[in-house]
Amino acid sequence: MIAASFTQSAWAQHEHSDVEFGYDDIANPTALVLENDNVSSEGIQFWEGEFGVLDPAIPGDFGTDDPGFATAIGEGLQVNIGDNVFVRPLNAATHPSSVLGRGYVNYYNPTTQLLEAANRIAVSDESVGTVDLVLDGATATGDPLQFVGSFSGSDLDEHVVFDLLDDATAPDGAYGVLLEIEVQQANGSPAIVSDPLWFVFNHNLSEEVFEGPALAAFGIVESEAVPEPTSLAFLFGGATCLMLRRRR
Repeated sequence: MIAASFTQSAWAQHEHSDVEFGYDDIANPTALVLENDNVSSEGIQFWEGEFGVLDPAIPGDFGTDDPGFATAIGEGLQVNIGDNVFVRPLNAATHPSSVLGRGYVNYYNPTTQLLEAANRIAVSDESVGTVDLVLDGATATGDPLQFVGSFSGSDLDEHVVFDLLDDATAPDGAYGVLLEIEVQQANGSPAIVSDPLWFVFNHNLSEEVFEGPALAAFGIVESEAVPEPTSLAFLFGGATCLMLRRRR
């Protein structure tokens, strides 16, 4: 029982966290740095999410506002005061970063175990006058840039909403959206755009299927089962205790 309890907590898992980003150089920025260790086989950083009930007042309305977008001054990740942050969904079928993607909405079909350009997701922010961006398989209508927030000098932690449309008929599966972050500088310098990143959302798949074949369809393979240093210490400590007990 002791060894089993150690083993269950020993293996590294994918991070479910916000996208932390900032300039490579605050004085003379030329690129955005994304803080993340999870990278697909195509070299694209990725984050995972889960479609849940978006509005408790509307049963069956599925969506999420996670992952969010954040800067962390204490970690050296920031942009400049007054800079405005946007997110832009990309057509993965035509973007040069991916050969696996199929469109704006990249749907993993658990029956065929393939990606399809299918189903609809609305991307929306909280800014007044911005039209929601509706991603429909291989097409997109609405404002291509969705406002994330304006940097005021304290850490930025904002979210946009990914709303799974056609809730009653939207099939179970994984839904991937290829994105980029665009920061428009207050000083009038050219906007700075990040490398592409994947958001992949689970919709009613088991954890085993989502973390296995679903993510693999996006070129995302679960990290090798390598114990963390603290877990290794516990494992070796437990093994030593067992050996001592046997010698006695």
